[in-house]
Amino acid sequence: MKNLPLVSVIIPCFNAQNYIKNCVNSLKNQTYGNAQFIFVDDFSTDNTFNILTEFTSSDDRIKVYKTNKKGVSSARNLGIDNACGDFITFMDCDDVVSPFHLELLIKKALENNADVVVSNYKRVYNKKNYEDYKFKKIKRYKVKTFDKISAIKEFLAQRLEFCVWNKLYRKDIIDKNNIRFDEKCTYNEDSLFNYKVLNFASKTLMFSAVTYYYVQRKGSLVNRPFSEAKLTCFLSLNNIVNDAYKSLPNVIHYAHLMRLTLCCEMLF
Repeated sequence: MKNLPLVSVIIPCFNAQNYIKNCVNSLKNQTYGNAQFIFVDDFSTDNTFNILTEFTSSDDRIKVYKTNKKGVSSARNLGIDNACGDFITFMDCDDVVSPFHLELLIKKALENNADVVVSNYKRVYNKKNYEDYKFKKIKRYKVKTFDKISAIKEFLAQRLEFCVWNKLYRKDIIDKNNIRFDEKCTYNEDSLFNYKVLNFASKTLMFSAVTYYYVQRKGSLVNRPFSEAKLTCFLSLNNIVNDAYKSLPNVIHYAHLMRLTLCCEMLF
């Protein structure tokens, strides 16, 4: 494939010294040939920043920025501001991806003229190192495409995951519409960002192949008990429901169902 589009991968980091190398190595081993990896260290107190800086000396695709403990939404926004790619995607610093992750995402985007592409993912519950994964070339998988309204319905029904880390986005949609993460939200901040993007995406594609590995670890925000930080989830939920009520009345019952479901998950 000639004239490969540039893909920017944005990775917020905080106190990730025990697992950041696995994340970096999985990106360095990508089969896709035109990418930049933007790490944003959110004022880590361990050796995360130094580890990332060492990687920059051997790989010019890696860029490292530092923020002053402003949270994951601010870190991702800084990454977007410094991304040069035609497409962007996100990753969490404790996760790993298949070597074919970016290749398959961009291939589906270009073949189908899609604005958003969604990969499948797998939860990982043990402490495997990246080197322990035996990735096989992906040959067979199912593909679904959605227009704007269908994609929003799938999203609100939680069949199109709220997370941003298994999705590829056409960057000009984000830039033209000034879409950013709400920095007041520290939990479930992904959902409002995705909702905004889907409102401007003409075509969304989802494929069944697993290319992203979501590592489950103790101490991460999503695995902590209910807390004040998790209350910010309702900020994004209310924004989504209010906007759907005004501009997309034919999907409003999906939005109310989403809010009810997530409230139950938060409480129990």
